[in-house]
Amino acid sequence: MNRKCFVCLTLALTVLFSSLAGVTLAQEPEPPVDDEPGSTSSVAITSPPAMRAGENAALLAAAFSGAPVYDSGWVTLAQDEAKTLTHNLGGNTDNYVVDMQYKYSSTVNQRYYGGADFGANVSGKENHRVGAYWRSLTDSAITVYRRPEDTYAAQVRIRIWIDSSPDYVSGWVSMAPGAAATALTHNLGGNTDDYVVDMQYRHGSTINQRYYGGADFGTNPAPGHGENDRVALYWRTLTNSTITLFRRAEDDYADDMRVRIWVRPNPTYDSGWVPVNQDEAQTLTHNLSGNPEDYVVDMQYRSQDTSGVNQRYYGGADFGDNPPSGMNADDRVGAYWRSLTNSSITVYRRPEDIYAPEVRIRIWHFPEPQFLVPDYDSGWTAINQGQAIQSVHNLGGDVDDYLVDLSFKDGDGFNGINQRAYGGMDRGAN
Repeated sequence: MNRKCFVCLTLALTVLFSSLAGVTLAQEPEPPVDDEPGSTSSVAITSPPAMRAGENAALLAAAFSGAPVYDSGWVTLAQDEAKTLTHNLGGNTDNYVVDMQYKYSSTVNQRYYGGADFGANVSGKENHRVGAYWRSLTDSAITVYRRPEDTYAAQVRIRIWIDSSPDYVSGWVSMAPGAAATALTHNLGGNTDDYVVDMQYRHGSTINQRYYGGADFGTNPAPGHGENDRVALYWRTLTNSTITLFRRAEDDYADDMRVRIWVRPNPTYDSGWVPVNQDEAQTLTHNLSGNPEDYVVDMQYRSQDTSGVNQRYYGGADFGDNPPSGMNADDRVGAYWRSLTNSSITVYRRPEDIYAPEVRIRIWHFPEPQFLVPDYDSGWTAINQGQAIQSVHNLGGDVDDYLVDLSFKDGDGFNGINQRAYGGMDRGAN
């Protein structure tokens, strides 16, 4: 991507953008957090690096098309800690698109996204509660929680886009736990490979992604749950007219759910569908360079059975004593991505998985916007009538990449900063 130079001659003044004011809504009530017995804390991160003061969020916020309007940066979490991040974006949370990534050491990943409990086949870690999730999304804050024995999410990062115009939105849909799978009709047509799917849950008024894709509890279940309870939900069988959802038998985190779909045919990187064997890690080279912290990653699975394109047990899950038909207790299923760098990303399919014989990685690279910081600013320069002056900028490069802005300012204050008769004009008789 060529970097465009922004030359601001003042005679020329850097254009001032007014802030996009958010509408403030009442704070949503906090949900019960009995399954989070550890410490809680709050941190206000209200001036995210992806948004400069005065930047118009509407220009940037379209999901999977531009930079986020909120970026928490990397936030350190202790095991069994919940931390509330203040974003103060305002507006309608139904228009929020949330992305969460983890990092341990220097490894950016989504291992056990939403949380998982290990079974007997994870040597030395049976019943460990790992991963992290976000919950309690309001118009001013969001809470992240790291599970008690987790080793993958020493730091988490939340990014939010505000996008009121997905190509499809289901609205909030209620499903009974363990009931028949529900197919939603979107009729978008075209190629499903161009679809980006976002699914959120709601418990009461609390929007969350707890145990995203499904999880089975081990011997340390959340209060109110039993060992081997099957919680959360997943989507599967994405076609160009429908998508199917299933809420698991003992779930109480997803009383309502909704799906949004965007048609985004041009990611910065697309791996295509890549076969991955059970218990195989495969490194995909993308060579995007730049800062991987500006990347947004989407991973989908594909199988040739009824699951089709899906995110069943996204990030990985271990089955308890009530596995799906054809599976066994302690089977390790799903897949995850890890080890994101500016040249590659690694995907791993778990040992007994049947849902992800193929995976696909798409990456969108949204560098921090530069157009509000000029490469050159002359400052206000006095000029006499009939005078030509030359400003020296020494930017070099190709002038075809320059964007020049010229503004005027009068001395008596009547016109203020203006562009009247820009380029010059002759007054007529009137």
